[in-house]
Amino acid sequence: MANFLAVTFGMMVLCYLAAHKLDRASAIVVLALYTLYSLGLINELYSVYRDLVGVGNEIAKSAAEPGSRLGWHGFVAAGPDSYLRYIPHWVLAMCGLGFLATIWFFFHIRRRHAATS
Repeated sequence: MANFLAVTFGMMVLCYLAAHKLDRASAIVVLALYTLYSLGLINELYSVYRDLVGVGNEIAKSAAEPGSRLGWHGFVAAGPDSYLRYIPHWVLAMCGLGFLATIWFFFHIRRRHAATS
């Protein structure tokens, strides 16, 4: 998650400082690189959180067995029909919205500087 946030904030700083100075070809290259890298990171984050939820469900199954000492674990305490299974989807939605907001910010800054010059 930290890598995605670092790339997103780096792109926002680039947008603020240099988006209006880029010609069309440079803007396409910057947006393409950001898009490819961001989509790769979003896919990685979704996969990691999906796998963590799967591991948590396996822990919950083990904890349900008699004599288990895993009753304190979050997946066990929350129950099988809890909100925890939605975590990968929440992460996907938040990262997707962050990506789209950054793309919008890029064009907003370009348009704002074009209108004032």
